[in-house]
Order: sequence, then structure tokens, then C-alpha cells
Amino acid sequence: MKTAILKQVYFKQVYEPVNVFSIMEGLFKEQRYIPLILVLLMVLGLGLYFFTVTLTKIHTIDSHSNYDTDFNDAGDEEFMDELGKLNGDIFWAPASKDLDSPVTLSGDQIRSVFGEFPDETFNCADEDAVSIHIEVNGNQVKLEHDPITGKERFLHCPPNVFSLSQCKWTDVIDQCDKPSLAGNVNFCGTASRIVKRSIGPVDWMLLCRKSKDSIKEGPEGIESAPVYAENYWSRDNPYFRLYGMIGYNNVSGEVAFIDGLVRNVSDHYNWNDPFIAPGGTGYNDIDGRAKAEKFYDPKNSVDCHTCHDNKQPWIITPHLNQPGVGYLDAHRRKAFSNSIIPVVESVPSQPYRIIGSNYVEKRCNEESLGKGCRGLAFRSSKTQYCTQCHSLTTLNTGRLFSFAALNKTNPKMMLGHLQEKFWKELKKSTTGFGLNNGTTWMPPRAGHDQFFIEEKAKPSIDCALQYPLTFSEEAECEYSRIFTDCPIPGGEIDTFRPTNLRAGYLPGEARSAANSDGSGRRGVAVLEWDYKNGYGQIPGRDDVRFEVRMESVSSRGNVSSELRKRIIRDISYPGHTLFSEPEPTEEERNYMLNLPINCQADDEHRFYLTPVRYCFDTSGVAKGKSMEFSVENKECN
Repeated sequence: MKTAILKQVYFKQVYEPVNVFSIMEGLFKEQRYIPLILVLLMVLGLGLYFFTVTLTKIHTIDSHSNYDTDFNDAGDEEFMDELGKLNGDIFWAPASKDLDSPVTLSGDQIRSVFGEFPDETFNCADEDAVSIHIEVNGNQVKLEHDPITGKERFLHCPPNVFSLSQCKWTDVIDQCDKPSLAGNVNFCGTASRIVKRSIGPVDWMLLCRKSKDSIKEGPEGIESAPVYAENYWSRDNPYFRLYGMIGYNNVSGEVAFIDGLVRNVSDHYNWNDPFIAPGGTGYNDIDGRAKAEKFYDPKNSVDCHTCHDNKQPWIITPHLNQPGVGYLDAHRRKAFSNSIIPVVESVPSQPYRIIGSNYVEKRCNEESLGKGCRGLAFRSSKTQYCTQCHSLTTLNTGRLFSFAALNKTNPKMMLGHLQEKFWKELKKSTTGFGLNNGTTWMPPRAGHDQFFIEEKAKPSIDCALQYPLTFSEEAECEYSRIFTDCPIPGGEIDTFRPTNLRAGYLPGEARSAANSDGSGRRGVAVLEWDYKNGYGQIPGRDDVRFEVRMESVSSRGNVSSELRKRIIRDISYPGHTLFSEPEPTEEERNYMLNLPINCQADDEHRFYLTPVRYCFDTSGVAKGKSMEFSVENKECN
């Protein structure tokens, strides 16, 4: 494999590109600078050549070696070949097979952290899927067949009423009590489905959203498309427009946002179709990887993290009909609720990290809505009424949802045309009943207590209004970062580290032949250690590799010592060869590295082991603390 993976990891963030061509464009306008331009082009060409040669020499990965060296002797090629023969294809970076395919790359990265995706039975047709209904003027509404007109119409019924005589029919739904706050979707769309599946500590949530607002222009004659069907808003119609999935590790706080392509009007999703795992079920699932490339959005077009920012991925609003949200009446709460989304407390300081370098690169840059994912979470030291269970934020939880919960308008969200339009349409789509009874919905039990809204909640809302840019502003709000750093293996967050380090030499008969130049004997150092990649409690987690730095000190009588070193990177464990799937385990794995070395009597060898986590965002890798092996040279000689 000739792909230089480490070029991206170690060099991408180091060198800032200089737009030489824009400079030359200006120089070309002045003809007297043409000789200077030719000289610059020659220098640039030579510079690029030597930089490329050096980069390729220092950071090269192929099927059996990945090492750095600060010296160049006749034994380098021999060392590379022998390293591969002694160890096999265990030198490879995780999620490195398809670097140029955003969907497949993201799938491999997510699988390396979360262990596995759900199987193909995971879809919104699952028996555990919940249909999202709407309420209008306190009545539950769903699309049904009207036996009198013979058409599909919306049936409005009070809670727990099963007699049509107490219900009424309408042809359209222009307003509802609890519109969606998602944006770019129908405010009062009904019959979307949501389903959750848990694999160990990881919750996978799939939302199959029915909507018409996001439909693109399609060809003529597409009136027969499923989205135009009379029963499109029915719970029995399996077609929907928007496909969104979230994976969340409840132990580590790691989260992945995955969206399907926004399809043309003549196309559609069907919640009866089997689930397609991003990146397939593994590196060698060729068919699954090809299907996923056509199914998921390679551009990560949606700023998921600006709404899913509350130190947990679940957005609990009345639109999703949660227990106790939006209704003071216990009878109505019971009738209009589901509990598929877990209701858990969130703490501003807890870990919360996005997995997927393509998403982070596209959605967390400074030009995006997420502004580099620099949002802050906070609690108010003056009151715990809003923040005893929630971490409000300077992104949409604090700037949008908290104001909507209190039936207020955030003046800071009114500065732009799109925000102003959203608020106006939201109010227009909300019934009078909802404005007076269902909109003021947080906290669940304070509900519509105006004293609470005006007095108790104000300090927390003020924290959101300040929208600070640094941690030092208004310390009483207790700000902390929403999105946390990649955990260092063996550090304070991920406490799992290598154990039982041991080193030795192969016996003489097992060694390789003498060096090609006959200068000394060649030996084999054997390094072993144990390690469990236990962060997040995922048995199949595969985002950590090791690097070994080998130092050799040679002394020749009165001649001063010469230090030579090599670094071998991306070391996996025996059997976990190139692009193979890890075997899930709850135990420590045994790692072993065989190193060809010179066995001169006056040589001293030192070995250092460093765990390296691939972060799968834009930060590259996180390296743990180095640990030293010690080997007495007399064993080698």
C-alpha cells in the first residue's frame, strides 16, 4: 500500500499554503518582472521536488513497514525488508483504506470508535419504532381514511377518545400546538418515525422524517411520486424525505452525525428497506461500501452539532412528544408522550466529541454556522432551575430552544433575515392553544408559571444572550467548552495504558544472517506489552496504534558516542493485519514487535513505547506518555 497516510496526519496542520500563483498573476502584469518570475518558478520547482522526496522518504507506508530514520546507511533497505518478514502486515493506520471517499472514510472511522453499526434490520419499520404525531388545539391528529368522503383526511380526536362522534375531520393542517424547531422541514409534518437501538453503551437513533419543504425540483410528470400520494402523511405510508442517524456512546460522550442524501422529488426513502452501514460492515465489504457511497451525503451538508449541542445528542422538545413536556395536565401528558429518547442529565464539563474527520472539516470550520465548533456550555450560579438537568449553550440550545421553551423571541437571533423569517413562520404555524398552553414547556413542571419565566429563568437566559467568546467573561455563568478534545491514551480521561512491558533477544539460531557489509552480527530484539483499548467500553474499538522509538548508542574506544534512532509507527497486535477487522474482546491484547538490530559488543540499545490515538477529527493524533524498555546488550551478543 503506497498511500502516505502519515503525510496527512503529521504535515496537514503544519504547513500553511502560500498562494504563489496569485502573487505571480500580479507580477505578470508588469513585463519587467518576467525574468524574476522564471527564476521563481525554477526555485519553486526544485523546492517542491526536494520537499516531495524528503516527505516520501521520511513518511512512507507500504504493506510491511512504516518507520522514520535519522541516518542513512547501507542497512536501511535490509532493515525494512526484515522488519516485514519478522512481523507481517501489522503496520497500518486505522480507517486508512479509502482516504478519498468521504462516506466510506467516515464509516471506517466511526466503526473504529464505536465498534460496529447496527445490522440490516435496523430501520423505521422496526417494531420498536415510534410514530411522531402532532396535536392541534389539544387534540391528537393523524391522517386516516374518511369513510364519508372516501378520501384521506386529518382526524382530530381528544386524548384517549375512540369514538368518531367526538372527533372532527379537516383536509389540511396549517397550524399545530407544538411545531418542529428543526428548520428546513414542515413545521407541522406528521407520521415521521424514530427508532433507537442500543449496542452496549452506544445508542443508535434513526429519524425517518416526512417533509415536503426540502424537495428539490424534479422532472415533469412526477405527480405519481410517493411524496405526492394522497396518503403521504399517513403512518402506513413508508415513504419519507429526510434520513438522519446519530450514534452516541453514553460512557465516552463520543457522537457521530450521519445524513442521507437530500433526494430529488421523484426519488424517496422507504423505511422498509434494509439498513446500509456507512463504509459497509468492514474494510472488505465491497458491495456494502459501494451502496453506502450512493446513499449517504458526502458533503455533510447539515450543521447537526449546532442543535445537538446539549452535551448529549437528544433534542427533547414537545414536537417529539416527550412525557411531561408541554402539558401540565397529567392525563394529556400520558396520552401524548413516548419515551424512546432517553431523558438524562447533562453536565457542562462532561466529554462530548464528534467522530468523523469529514464532518468536522466541513461543518466546524470558521466559515460554517458552527464557527469551528467553539460553542460553550454553561450553568448559572444564580439559579439551577433551568440548568439542574440541562447544559444550556451558546449554540442553538441556548439561543433557540430555551427561548422557544419560554415562548420568547431571542433578539440576537433576529439580526439576520433567515432567523427573522424562521421566528415569524414558527409563530404563524403555532395555534393559539399552543401559544397559551403548549409552547411554554420548560422546565416540565414549572410549565406556565409566569413568575418562574420572568424571575427564576432570567439568569440562565441572560447567559445565552451574552454569547461569550472566551471562558473569562461573566464567570458566574460557569462556562465550559461544548466539544472536548481527543482523549490521550493513558491520560486523565482515557486511563487505559500499556502494561507488563518486557524485552529480550531471540536466541542465536533464530537470528538472521550477518550484515551485508560484514561489519557485525545481526540480532533480533523482541518487545512485548499488553494493552486494552477500553475507552468507552467498546470490545471492538480500534483507534489506537503504537510507535516504538529505537535508539542505538555506539562507542569505539576513545571515540565519542554516536546516537542513531529509528521510529516504527502504526504497530498493531499480531494477527490484526492490514485492513482486517479486530476481534472483539474484554481482555488485554498481547502486542509483540520483533526488531532487527546490530549486535556489536559496544552497542547499547534503548526502546521507547508510545500509544497513539487516531482522533478522526481535524486534530490528527493524540499521543500518550512514552514508556521505556531496558535491554542489556550482553544478551544480544
